Amino acid sequence: MFNNTPFTNLTLKESLHLFKKNVKPLWEDPRNKNGGAWTFRVPKAQSHEFWKEVLMMAIGEILQEVVEKGGFSPRLR
Repeated sequence: MFNNTPFTNLTLKESLHLFKKNVKPLWEDPRNKNGGAWTFRVPKAQSHEFWKEVLMMAIGEILQEVVEKGGFSPRLR
C-alpha cells in the first residue's frame, strides 16, 4: 500500500487515512466507541517521510505514546 500511494499527486488539503482491517471508518462502529483522530500539518516536501513514520508507529501500536511524548523525529518538524 505504501509503495503505491501517489503522494506526488495529492493536492492541497487532501487527506490520507489509515484504518484497521474490518473496522468501518464510522463512529457508529462499536470498535470506534473510544476512537479519536490525529491531525498533523506537515510541509509537502516532508509529507512522504512523515506519513511513512506515522504508518509504522500506528502499525507498531506506539503512535499514541509518541504523540503524547512529542517524540516525532526532529527532521520532520
